[in-house]
Amino acid sequence: MAATLSDYLLPAETTIKLWRYYEETGSFSQAEDILFELIEANPDDHNLYRQGIAFYRRLLALDDQTLQAGDLPRDEVEAGLAELQRLV
Repeated sequence: MAATLSDYLLPAETTIKLWRYYEETGSFSQAEDILFELIEANPDDHNLYRQGIAFYRRLLALDDQTLQAGDLPRDEVEAGLAELQRLV
């Protein structure tokens, strides 16, 4: 599905829903990719940064096996969180 959508510029609301979908289905790496696409497209949206930080904090509450299954190991989650916190 994402490969089909990648050819299109989606509205921010739709992209946020896609980001949430990936998180809810355990596709954490894909969710992270979407998050940074959103941030790149909306660098002044501080609410988006806060949502991203909350995303990483939710991931940190998961066990390592779940994170690995979502193709986003704990060290990458921690790095992503640190990057967002630095950008805020």
